[in-house]
Amino acid sequence: MKPNGLVAALAACTVLTSQAAVTPLTPGGNVFLDAAHGLLWSQPDAFVASNYAAAQAAVSAATIEGFSDWVIPSIEQFRWLYATQGTVPTGNPNPDYDEIMVAAPFSGMRPEWYWTSDVFADVTTENYAFSPTNANTMPFQRTTRVYVWAVQDYAAPAVPEPGSALLLGVGLVLMVVLMRRKGQGQPARAGGSVMPTALRTLTLLGVDRPQ
Repeated sequence: MKPNGLVAALAACTVLTSQAAVTPLTPGGNVFLDAAHGLLWSQPDAFVASNYAAAQAAVSAATIEGFSDWVIPSIEQFRWLYATQGTVPTGNPNPDYDEIMVAAPFSGMRPEWYWTSDVFADVTTENYAFSPTNANTMPFQRTTRVYVWAVQDYAAPAVPEPGSALLLGVGLVLMVVLMRRKGQGQPARAGGSVMPTALRTLTLLGVDRPQ
């Protein structure tokens, strides 16, 4: 399900001004854009900790700020987020736990485990979970209560090229001028008042005049 037109327009602006880290799709919102990888993320505390089946059901049924079609992230998607966000030191001397993913602009991120969609090949009743601490992964039985984050693919709304709209506008102006001249019994010359009118139109549209 797609958002309304206003949200889509704001999303397009966000894409054009995106930074390295994820950004809220709308100011103060709870959907976040990773423009580098074309992903939308929920808040990390949008769902309660649950077993895998309950997590899948909750995520697939969710609609957040007009967006549905949420899924449980893969390990790869989590690692993309980890790389995009960067890390800060935890102060723990253990090299397996010495850094954690930058939380902002998310709120409620825990240094705990989050379900992934990746199945543990050795025990197919288990799925991997991902931790924002050192991007660690570990398999858990699907009956285990684990925290839940959600993601979905995102294609930014298409922004029309200004050139096409500009040419159409200038063409319409020229057509109107020519029709008026014809109605007044004047020859439709390429010179005279037609081209100056077109040039004035270009100026009004903020386009440099041809030399």
